[in-house]
Amino acid sequence: MIKQLKKLLQNQKGFTLVELIVVVVILAILAAVMIPKLLPYTQQARVSRAEGDMGTMRSVIEAYCVSNGQGHYPTTGSPTDGGTGAPTNPTSVTQLGPGADIAMVMQTGGVQWTNDSGGITDPWGDAYVYTPFTDAAGNVIGYSMVSAGPDKTAGGTDDIFVSSNYSPQQGSTPANIADGTAGTTEKSNQ
Repeated sequence: MIKQLKKLLQNQKGFTLVELIVVVVILAILAAVMIPKLLPYTQQARVSRAEGDMGTMRSVIEAYCVSNGQGHYPTTGSPTDGGTGAPTNPTSVTQLGPGADIAMVMQTGGVQWTNDSGGITDPWGDAYVYTPFTDAAGNVIGYSMVSAGPDKTAGGTDDIFVSSNYSPQQGSTPANIADGTAGTTEKSNQ
């Protein structure tokens, strides 16, 4: 029995070097054909993520506007309580008063707006830019938020934007995006 086992083991052969090289070449050819076909899907996934991020941020902004902003959107700059005596360190959007800044609104809504560890950036690593629009009395009556998109250059046809008038989408930012006169802008990682 032992002799038969030894004989059986001696007759087994492994792969030759040529056979292994042929398999590696075939795999390399398949990878070279498939990778260019799959790359557009990763770019579209990034665009979808940016649109999803903006949709979430829009929900937080709209919730603040309806619940505590007295119909006005967040500002940029230093937070204020608008004279309402709102908590100085609110833990939720419902505790904010009118005149809250975008960073505070986002933070209380669960979005890490500032450049702390884990702060939100678009899928290409750039900051989202928030711009409030004011009326003659200085009330914030609209806003826009823009990501420069895949080419990382604002103002192109690949920008991703959302505003008080538009749902998140990719394309050229419309000229009529403002509801009033443009105010200052704030980036998500300032």
